[in-house]
Amino acid sequence: MWDIERTEGFEEYYDELFAYRNEIEEEETKKWNARLLQRSIELGVEGNIKLVEYIEYLKRRIEMLEEMIVSLK
Repeated sequence: MWDIERTEGFEEYYDELFAYRNEIEEEETKKWNARLLQRSIELGVEGNIKLVEYIEYLKRRIEMLEEMIVSLK
């Protein structure tokens, strides 16, 4: 992410831009955590966020490997 508040020319708006960026990042984190919680419920492991993250990581790896196999054909 680009930190506009640190960009030359925006110095006088630093506090407002920094607060806004933090607000947006907090909202995104809340949405992400809610999604992971919902996914954990769907998988029958309610609240086990670490397991959901690992399952999603493995899913992405499998998809990448499948794409590589297809590209080799």
